Amino acid sequence: MPDENSRRSFLTGVLTCGAASGLAGYLLPGGREEPDLKLRIATGKDETGARELLIETWRQFNPHIDVEPNDDFSGAEDEYHTMLSDAEEGKADILNLDVIHIPEFADRGLIEQISLVDSGDFFESTRRVCGTTKKGLYWAAPFNTDVGMLFARGAPAPAASSMRDLLESMTNSERLVAQLKPDSTFLREAFVVNVLEHALSEKPNLLDEDGIPSESEGLDSWKRALEPMLRALKDERILPTVTEEESRRLFRENKLRYMRNWPSQYRELRNDGDADSNSGRIQVAPLPGGILGGQSLAIVKGSPHRKQATRLIEFLTSKPAQKVLAAYGFAPTRWSVYQEKDLKSFIPHLGSIRKAVEKARPRPIHRNYRQFSEVIRKHVGDFLNSGQLPSTFVQEMNRALS
Repeated sequence: MPDENSRRSFLTGVLTCGAASGLAGYLLPGGREEPDLKLRIATGKDETGARELLIETWRQFNPHIDVEPNDDFSGAEDEYHTMLSDAEEGKADILNLDVIHIPEFADRGLIEQISLVDSGDFFESTRRVCGTTKKGLYWAAPFNTDVGMLFARGAPAPAASSMRDLLESMTNSERLVAQLKPDSTFLREAFVVNVLEHALSEKPNLLDEDGIPSESEGLDSWKRALEPMLRALKDERILPTVTEEESRRLFRENKLRYMRNWPSQYRELRNDGDADSNSGRIQVAPLPGGILGGQSLAIVKGSPHRKQATRLIEFLTSKPAQKVLAAYGFAPTRWSVYQEKDLKSFIPHLGSIRKAVEKARPRPIHRNYRQFSEVIRKHVGDFLNSGQLPSTFVQEMNRALS
């Protein structure tokens, strides 16, 4: 595996060679003087430095258009409410929204419809969660996508058609660490996503293509889909955690066989000094049933800088910028990035990420997603203790999305 010097050399090449021509149309003003202004972008924290690098590159080529990120949030709930108030009060020009929040912000009339450059190069799944009712227009531009992956230490994981198959194939000494410990924090999405991954790998028809609970699947179907997960937790084949970072720590410190986590955690393992990761002995493969995640860039309705905000979004979602995100561990939103030979040699599991993104299922694309998520968090959390789902479980999910 490449060392950090190789990584820096690669990134330098992306920015100075490929980006020099590829980003010219997005970065260079073309001789036209732009008025001095500041674009305000509300965005979650990025510990990798990838976004900071891209914004600094933008500043160097566009000295008259500064970018001021606001990422001073104390958690997902605070991030959501701050973005909501920033949009309502006109304190931001661009929002870097989690895909689950796009329908709500659109329904509230807080974001503008936009077009995408080379829209066909984006994964259909990432476009779908950003879509509007008008052909060719979207509520946001896919910035980075995400999907849960299976990390296997040593030999590759055996082929499995469901999470139950994977768990039953494990030896007595093998464990899977995953974010399956219920938490009282609202908007703690890791638990909800992990639950849906297990349920949909067992019964794919529980949700339709838009992530909405199927009318044909009732309480018994949901309970049967969740029981293999419950048994594995009771048998301690799954070690439950609250956060992705806690999972990564246990996986590294205890040399565990398996971990469910996001693609970006591979780079973090290397940064942590995981010996197996640095020697190429960590395999990364698609889960039997992946759930789509990611963030997308939306323009706040009424922003006085729509033209400049559009240019910045086109830059951040361009192919060269997506290559930089990939090098920092993110899952790119453009399928052509996964075909780049330099990236494929640098990131051996890039093809696995692409397969996982292509097959990933969305959570409900609905303005009331937060209420749906709370139903899952509360009742499945109780189910892990009692083994029982309330008779109103399916009705409550549907009521949340009504």
